[in-house]
Amino acid sequence: MATQRQIRRSILVVSTWAAAATAGTTLVGAAAVVVSGWLVSGVEKANGDRRTALDRSSMGDYFGGASAVFSGLALILLVVTVLFQQHELQLQRQELGLQREELISSRN
Repeated sequence: MATQRQIRRSILVVSTWAAAATAGTTLVGAAAVVVSGWLVSGVEKANGDRRTALDRSSMGDYFGGASAVFSGLALILLVVTVLFQQHELQLQRQELGLQREELISSRN
């Protein structure tokens, strides 16, 4: 049975890890906000002004439908690949079973 001391230590460890995870998540989120603001201002400077950047970004929106189609196609191909791998692993297990039986019979 766990003693009170072990329970307190476990709670302390879990609390410490939870605080570290929360602090890390907060730090990464804050860094992402700062970096994204820096990147947006850099893009605006490279394109001349905010209006030009907005015009160019709206051009990229025309390809959203094609992006969705290719993403769906990639997901379908991923599922097909997993199914093929599952089938190949099943065949490999069968082959290993046959080899095991052959080894046993040759040993006898």
